[in-house]
Amino acid sequence: MHRWGAAIAFLALAACSSQSPEEAAQSQELATLSPLKQKYQDVVMGFDFKPAQTLIVSLDLQNYNGMGDDDQAAMKKTVVATWRNAWQQAHPGQHATTHLKFIDFIGRTVGSEDVKT
Repeated sequence: MHRWGAAIAFLALAACSSQSPEEAAQSQELATLSPLKQKYQDVVMGFDFKPAQTLIVSLDLQNYNGMGDDDQAAMKKTVVATWRNAWQQAHPGQHATTHLKFIDFIGRTVGSEDVKT
């Protein structure tokens, strides 16, 4: 009986720890987005997913404000393109308007974009 109990416990644990389709898509998206943290290592601090297909990009506001306007625009353009690509890879054949929101460390909105995929 102990073997069956251990097997049932293992299966129950495996079922609880498996990712939902949404979590799997977000993991795939995050893997595509992660290199941006290295590319903009003093500016992009992290990513978070919110409902309604929204990606939150946390910024170090001081370093972001220290960038020139052209550099800020180029970074935003790169993040938008990478997010679009990440979403399309994780949701093949689907189309949507996704949302991108840039925030500072206390959650104030620095910028936002709607991204058609």
